[in-house]
Amino acid sequence: MKSKETQGRLWGRAPQDWTKLIEPAFIPLYRAALQKLNINSNTVLLDAGCGSGLFLSMTPLDKTNVYGIDATPELMQLAKKRNPEGTFLIEDLEDIPYGDEYFDIVTGFNSFQFTGNRLSALNQAKRVTKKGGYIAIAIWDEPRFSDASTVFASLASLLPAPAAGAPGPYALSADGALENMASQAGLYLHHKEKINCPFLFTSKDELYRAFLCTGPAVKTIESIGEEKTRQVILRNSEPYRIADEIYFMNNQFKFFLFQK
Repeated sequence: MKSKETQGRLWGRAPQDWTKLIEPAFIPLYRAALQKLNINSNTVLLDAGCGSGLFLSMTPLDKTNVYGIDATPELMQLAKKRNPEGTFLIEDLEDIPYGDEYFDIVTGFNSFQFTGNRLSALNQAKRVTKKGGYIAIAIWDEPRFSDASTVFASLASLLPAPAAGAPGPYALSADGALENMASQAGLYLHHKEKINCPFLFTSKDELYRAFLCTGPAVKTIESIGEEKTRQVILRNSEPYRIADEIYFMNNQFKFFLFQK
């Protein structure tokens, strides 16, 4: 099953909440990519799983060289607003609709682990990248390194056990998992680092809205209802309440730069 079928409906519940409460936490990842990649105004770049397009809006690209694909129409509309001269398509990462060696750079921030066939998606990214070009990928580190994993795990525990290899936030987080897959695809590891991306919420309302707009929470809502899902989120966020209704969760991510 491909990304549009498995993920498209899960991430469009509250796109504005995603844009305001979750996506800004990933700015350290976007900055790392911009520091490591040799991007200029003539670079042609595809963001695979572009979400609401914040990374693309941060690049120094001529915006006609901005391309994005994503499975969620609601997030794609926001990406188009931020990058009106770019080209955006609702498509699968496993079937990227561009010709061979079309892009100088392909990026994927928290997207490849949610694909139905991760190796196929990475092979597609490689196919559309020019020889010598780069593929930048960011994923969650192993759950023990991220406070938010406590909440996601509590939500997952209320659902039937997923099939082996099922998509999810930590599907590629195990040590060496992405590197091994990239090796199978014939990519070379150029750079790797770990980056902190904290979540900060200043009210219970922000806490609820932040998690309820994510795919894992949407699955839980469909199973047990929104009110019970809210209770689970609040209970499992309590260790990260600093004072009053301020919640701080430190989360560690892995950033990789592969070369074709």
